[in-house]
Amino acid sequence: MYSAAMTKRGPRGPVPIYRMIVNAIKDDIATGRLKPGQALPTEAEMCTTHEASRLTVRRALEVLREADVIYTIRADGSYVGPRDAPQIREPREFEKIAADLAVSIKRGVYGPDQVLPSQLELIEEYGVAKKTVSAAVALLREQGWAYTVPAIGTFATHRDKWPWTSQQIAADVIERIESGRSGPYEGLPSESEVMEEYGVGSETASAAVALLLEQGRSLV
Repeated sequence: MYSAAMTKRGPRGPVPIYRMIVNAIKDDIATGRLKPGQALPTEAEMCTTHEASRLTVRRALEVLREADVIYTIRADGSYVGPRDAPQIREPREFEKIAADLAVSIKRGVYGPDQVLPSQLELIEEYGVAKKTVSAAVALLREQGWAYTVPAIGTFATHRDKWPWTSQQIAADVIERIESGRSGPYEGLPSESEVMEEYGVGSETASAAVALLLEQGRSLV
C-alpha cells in the first residue's frame, strides 16, 4: 500500500505519484510536446518537476518501458519510442566542449599535430569535472579530430583525418571562397579534388559537389 507521501489526490481520489508521472509523459507524447526519438527529462529533473523521489520516478519509467512507450540507454538516458526513430536531445556538456574544440581545429586555431589544451586547462576554462573533460577528449578521438600520445598530450589530426560529411565539405569550400582563402583548385572543386583534399570516398565527394553546384553557383 502507498503512503500519503506517495500519492496525490486526483478527481477520482488518491493517485500514486508514479502513475501521475506516467500519465503526464503519455500526455506530452500524445500532444506532441515529446516527439518520437526525443530524450525525456533526466531523472533529477523529473524528481523536481513532480516533487517525487528518484525511486518513484524510476518506477514510472519502468511502467513506460514495459508498455513500449519509451526505451532507456544505459548511461545515456530515456527516449520516446520507437527505437528506430532518430534521437532528439540537447547536447551534453562534454559534447559541447568537443564541438568547441572541433571548431577550433577546423578554423586552424590548432594546426595539424599541434597540442590541444590539457585536461587541467579545459577543466578551468569550462568549469566542469575531470570526467566531463575526459569524455570530451575521448569523443574528439572517436570522431577523428584528435589523437593522444600517452604521457605527452592530445594533438589535432591532419585535415584528411577529419570526419567530413558532404554538408560540411560544401560549407567549408564556400566559406573558404567567400573569405578569399584559395584552395588547391580554382573555382569549385571536382569530385576527384574533393576526394583528395578531404580524404573521403566517392559517394561523399559526389554529394558534396552536388551541394556546391546547388549552393555555390554565384561563387563560381
